[in-house]
Amino acid sequence: MPNVYQTKQKGIILTYLSEHAEQAFSAREILLSCKQKGTPVGLATIYRHLECLVRENKVKKVTTDNSAGLRYQFLSPAARGDAFFLKCDCCGKITSAECGLLDEMATHMNRAHGFKLDTARSVLYGRCRECL
Repeated sequence: MPNVYQTKQKGIILTYLSEHAEQAFSAREILLSCKQKGTPVGLATIYRHLECLVRENKVKKVTTDNSAGLRYQFLSPAARGDAFFLKCDCCGKITSAECGLLDEMATHMNRAHGFKLDTARSVLYGRCRECL
């Protein structure tokens, strides 16, 4: 991978997300946090850095099915491989699911149906243990 350009603002965004790894945030929520910490940054800059972090596989972008729009969540190094993701409809928490059964399903879809799942973008929706 080529050298990744790191700015103070990008570092602050990544630090904020990693400190709140169990939550997903909108760009506006991240903007508010930056302003509260005295870091001058515009919304377009936030989006640009978030998209860069998504490409670097450090942040997961999730499209919500309600008015919350796009949300972003830190990916731990363990979750940066071929993992499915689980999103709680109640609290919004996103977790990686390294599960042999899901891996078997992905293999089956490829072999039997000629369809390769993009596990990095695969999100299963339901309720987490805490919200059941």
